[in-house]
Amino acid sequence: MTEKITVKCKKCGHELPPDAQFCDNCGERVAPVKKEQPAPKTAAGREHAKAIAAAAGVLAVLLLISAFVFISNRIGPARDEDGTETVEEQLEKMSSRVTPELYEQLDFGMSYDEVRDLIGEEGTMRYEGRYIWPGEYFDDADYVYDAPRIELEFSDSMKLIGIREYDVLLGKEIYEAKKEGRESRVSVNEEMFASMRNRMSYREIADILGAEGVLQQAESDKSGFDMKTYEWKYVMEGEENSYARSLDISFYGDKARRSSWDEWGK
Repeated sequence: MTEKITVKCKKCGHELPPDAQFCDNCGERVAPVKKEQPAPKTAAGREHAKAIAAAAGVLAVLLLISAFVFISNRIGPARDEDGTETVEEQLEKMSSRVTPELYEQLDFGMSYDEVRDLIGEEGTMRYEGRYIWPGEYFDDADYVYDAPRIELEFSDSMKLIGIREYDVLLGKEIYEAKKEGRESRVSVNEEMFASMRNRMSYREIADILGAEGVLQQAESDKSGFDMKTYEWKYVMEGEENSYARSLDISFYGDKARRSSWDEWGK
């Protein structure tokens, strides 16, 4: 049982509660009971607290470094043991090429091992579950924006679930268009620009402009995605002596896609 704390009046000895200021028997003023103050920290205690704070700081830094390394390994460019080689550099060293004939043999559900054996070389990991192999292309086709490549996506069980090629199967078409040295330099007016519409076909756009476009870029995959970008060089009527400007229009499934900042059509 907790002992009841009281104080005694110095004058008459009457017991009083600890918070009493005057004796209720004789009226004498009573000195208040001093509250115990926590003992000040010793030098050893202060050093212990500093050590705990320093350890917490080091742990936080290590966690940040670990998170950075983890994210870099998942989404960053693949690198050799020395940490200097990028995906593009690894692709340049690969000897195998995905030809159109090999591309046609790729199919959804194939395992990574089956794909590797078909192509004849390990792929380079670009992202988690996504691997890249160089595609068959023309070495002097330096106008291609991205190096031709096949990008394959695998599920957690390493089954092929995504097949996309960039400037590979259509690479020859791009190359031949450039090789011919064609350049569409057309004279246009505001009415021609205004008559072009979003989702028009390539043929409709080319007929309005009165010239064939030059194929600049192409992407496609086996799921049905298809994109081609054509360029026309043009000058506005009345400005024939000015420098030709570039009009680039991308067609998705042979339907023009107009961005909000494009100057043509609606």
